[in-house]
Amino acid sequence: MNVDGFDPSQKMILTAKKNSRNFNVSPNFYNIGITEIGEDFHDKYDLIVSLGNAMANIPPVDLKNGIRDIKRCLKQNGRIIIQLLNYENILAREERIVNITKGEKQTHIRFYDIYPTEIKFNILSFHNDDPRDRKLISTNIYPHTPAFFEESLKETGIKNVKFYGDLKLNPYKKESSPNLVIITD
Repeated sequence: MNVDGFDPSQKMILTAKKNSRNFNVSPNFYNIGITEIGEDFHDKYDLIVSLGNAMANIPPVDLKNGIRDIKRCLKQNGRIIIQLLNYENILAREERIVNITKGEKQTHIRFYDIYPTEIKFNILSFHNDDPRDRKLISTNIYPHTPAFFEESLKETGIKNVKFYGDLKLNPYKKESSPNLVIITD
């Protein structure tokens, strides 16, 4: 396989390069985001994959444009696989705490702040001996739904869109599936 990797974060590209060396593979890496993929990549790929909730970091308007760019990058019968968290379930449960991890020296609390059009994902880390010695990292994520992806993909001409609840291709259930997996034909 010839593989290209894209990410707007230089740190993530460096991590991917390190991981690729560990697995003795040599993909090409590009430090660009989904909305910056140019004509050089049009009609190039048989398969485009986005895993690990990456699409949730992109605002809806930018993602719609990005999906158009992804479609342009696909060869005639190319396919797309997208995996992200099931935000329909997260929003319905309104459960703010994702998890709490207590290590020997530090505790990490992952939690959500939920707003009408976005979710703020937070990681609060503090030293167990002195909780005042803490750090909070927050990032906006966007709760994209199957309806959003179906509409966005159909606008590009992709009509056959299937939704699954995980990477084992179990049926998608908005009230219980951990993930939203989208596969196009």
